Amino acid sequence: MPAEIVINEVMADPFLESTGEFVELYNAGVDSADLSGWMLGDLKDHNDVLIDYTDTFDSGAAGTVIYPGQYALIVDPGYTGTYNHIIEAYTDQNKFIILTIQGDQTLGNGLGNSGDAIYLEFNGRRMDTFIWQRSAGGNGISWE
Repeated sequence: MPAEIVINEVMADPFLESTGEFVELYNAGVDSADLSGWMLGDLKDHNDVLIDYTDTFDSGAAGTVIYPGQYALIVDPGYTGTYNHIIEAYTDQNKFIILTIQGDQTLGNGLGNSGDAIYLEFNGRRMDTFIWQRSAGGNGISWE
């Protein structure tokens, strides 16, 4: 059975544009899924390979496995811990994971505040896509 990983939330217009963008994933399936090597792309950038985030502000479990009914947060490589207080207050630290991308410094081509799309791909197969036409409402408001 293929993994049922969905894009659950997109923060395209954070308070800190250079380090606060994120994409949240949710495992809606009944099996765990290893997201190592999955791709995150947008309208202008198609080479963001997902890897485990292991930098200073890492919070949650190590690795790239997302458990059924659990979440993963994909952050920019320069993430500064902006959301750690929320992660620590509302997640199971043994099952929640933080991921980042390999090679680039921004998610996609930098997530546009309006008129952009983000997709998740595995082995050349599009797993999920999220499109937004307008801003979610300003700095610090995400699409869910």
